[in-house]
Amino acid sequence: MADTEEKNLDFKKGGKHTEEKVAAKKSKKSFAWWAGVVVLILISITFVLPATGIGALFAEDSIVFGKYNGEKIEYKPGNYFGNQVNSLASQYDSLDMSSLYSVWYQAYQSTVLQTALNQAANKAGIKATDYATNQYILDSGIYNTDGAFDKAKYDGYTQAQRESIYNNVYSSIPGMTVANDYSTVRSSDKEKDFVSTMAATGRTFEYVAFGSETYPDSDAVNYLNSNPQPFAKVGVSIISAETEDAAKVLMDEIKAGTKTFDDAAANDSIDAFKSASGKVGEVYFYNLQNTLGSQDNANAVFSTAVGELAGPYYTSYGYSFFKVDSAPVMADASDATTLSVVKSYIANENPDLVTPYAEAAANEFYANPDFIYTDLSVYEVASTPANPQTSSFMGSFAYTDAAGLLATASSDAAYMNSLFKGETGTVLAPQKAGSNYIVTKIGDESVSSSIKSSVPTFYDYIGTLAIQQDLQSAILNNSTFEDDFVNTLFSKVLNLGGNN
Repeated sequence: MADTEEKNLDFKKGGKHTEEKVAAKKSKKSFAWWAGVVVLILISITFVLPATGIGALFAEDSIVFGKYNGEKIEYKPGNYFGNQVNSLASQYDSLDMSSLYSVWYQAYQSTVLQTALNQAANKAGIKATDYATNQYILDSGIYNTDGAFDKAKYDGYTQAQRESIYNNVYSSIPGMTVANDYSTVRSSDKEKDFVSTMAATGRTFEYVAFGSETYPDSDAVNYLNSNPQPFAKVGVSIISAETEDAAKVLMDEIKAGTKTFDDAAANDSIDAFKSASGKVGEVYFYNLQNTLGSQDNANAVFSTAVGELAGPYYTSYGYSFFKVDSAPVMADASDATTLSVVKSYIANENPDLVTPYAEAAANEFYANPDFIYTDLSVYEVASTPANPQTSSFMGSFAYTDAAGLLATASSDAAYMNSLFKGETGTVLAPQKAGSNYIVTKIGDESVSSSIKSSVPTFYDYIGTLAIQQDLQSAILNNSTFEDDFVNTLFSKVLNLGGNN
């Protein structure tokens, strides 16, 4: 039989400048650079051609989805909202209910953001100009061929199409300017040096872990004897399909003898076991119950005769059905592998039963720590910077601690502090990590020249992204934002009813 621990199922247009503030004011950076930054911002500028689009199929001529600071967030064919809907929908070959929702929601959010930013631009006196608009369109490359303006391509667009492109850009530039002003980051060299040094300076660690294995065998046996059902085992094979109907068709073909289970598994299944003709091996009742989402479903598999099929059931793979390969058996309390599984189960289900033993064992090791000659597994953690807030500027234990226990323990601020302020070679007192306790030894400290040199190159970029996210959040959570998207979409667009 297959090893049970390895077989746990886990489905789990041009013009001159005016005296007003304008979007195309001179800058040390080129307009193309400015436009490139804005691409990262909150709103998407898409060149939408005037045509009957998805909005005309599903919506009225004018629909108000909400308000921002008293201004309507309104869909109309040909306005910003309408163009966004058509542009986003054009990216799909076909639209189901989920993708329809996504198209309208993205267009709606983009319109809310543009409305808020344009209001801020209007308040600040920022206006678009013909020059700025035409320059943006030229820099966008929409009329280019091989990187150069192509008059034939330009003439290929109708006047209505060119006007649509122009108007879309013209209406968006003020808001884009505000967004750019908000999110442009220019950090000092000293700041960059400080952050890059912090990100490049890391320490290595070693630790020994104490967990479910410290739980006494006798107690594990008693637990098993008084609670045997979770540890009963049955041998199974599995086939998964994308839909319930497809799974039922396969089951019918197997039952009728037009396909063998092995062939169907190898040729038609979509799960990870197809390469083994569906063979899973023996699985525990509790694991099967987790996979199938209910005790009743697990019982149904366990009560199926050898050679017969059970299912289909919904799993993370899709819709799965099983063939019972061997009859259920009770767990063997004398088997070391079984006891290990029982202990792990107890640690997950009743961690308070295990942690006292794990803590005691950790304290015993800490009294005379030996990371060289111990028979215990010693986990090595590569050089890691102090990163208590898991900043994206630098690495963290999430990337360097393969077992994950030091990452768990370091969520304790005091312990994180001791890891990076303690002396090299110091062995730290036992620290709880989930249902485990770990004893950690601080290793060497080093500075990575490659990290130190690379951080300044993307520091401003990451900072810009963070500010953009904050700006978007501030707009969408503003108290002047009146949101009625869901009800309006279903009642006015999709005609599926609603509160109106």
